[in-house]
Amino acid sequence: TRAYYKTHWIPLRDSRLGGMNMASIGSADIHDWSTERAKSVGASSVNGSLRTLRRALRIAHDWNVIKTVPKIKVIKGEHKRDFVIDEKLLSTMLKHEKCTPVLHDLIPFLIDSGLRLGEAMSLQWKNVDLQNHPGSVFIERGKTETARRTVYLTDRARGILERRKDADKDELKTVFKFSSFTVGHHFTVLRNALELGSDCVLHSCRHSFCTRLGNAGNSAFQIMRLAGHANVSVSQRYVHEDVTSQKAAIASLNG
Repeated sequence: TRAYYKTHWIPLRDSRLGGMNMASIGSADIHDWSTERAKSVGASSVNGSLRTLRRALRIAHDWNVIKTVPKIKVIKGEHKRDFVIDEKLLSTMLKHEKCTPVLHDLIPFLIDSGLRLGEAMSLQWKNVDLQNHPGSVFIERGKTETARRTVYLTDRARGILERRKDADKDELKTVFKFSSFTVGHHFTVLRNALELGSDCVLHSCRHSFCTRLGNAGNSAFQIMRLAGHANVSVSQRYVHEDVTSQKAAIASLNG
């Protein structure tokens, strides 16, 4: 998150907005900036800066630096990364020569746990329970308040953690000994070698986790709790109810 804000703050800093007093920034100023910025970059880049500005202004408001926060609307046309890594593709990825040892463990672990990349890279052994079945990991903090949660382990995720625990002779605190930037670079190299396209990113593992839960018939609320979504509306898009399930729901009222 820190890297995200740092990257998307630069276009704001170097624009007219960067020289304005925060209290004088209005919706019209923001609209003019986003319209001009959209002429040279894509919607995702523009919206990244808009979200960064919105976050900064809200913090300024919380700190009583400004009295009001102008309304900021993201622009349309942002490409959603809905790439799903299925078991066949996962097998191909893990067998590829560009799949580094950390990716060999991290990719299936993320797919089975749904952790955000930052949550996984900061995961410490003190928050890993391998004593009780099926085992679990506890996320102390994350992107939102609801990110604090316990996630139970699949057999595969548990096996990965057990292997890493046995090999962790130096007893370092973190489970994965790399930065998010490093593993992100490793993944990009692997993705490009397999010619998967730019919509396949490490976050696709988390998307795959939620998609699998939805396809298995789990409710949006279950997905929200397991993934640590801030709002059930985010989880709802992974749930696809058909006519049969709707009829069964009504039939259940018959007693």
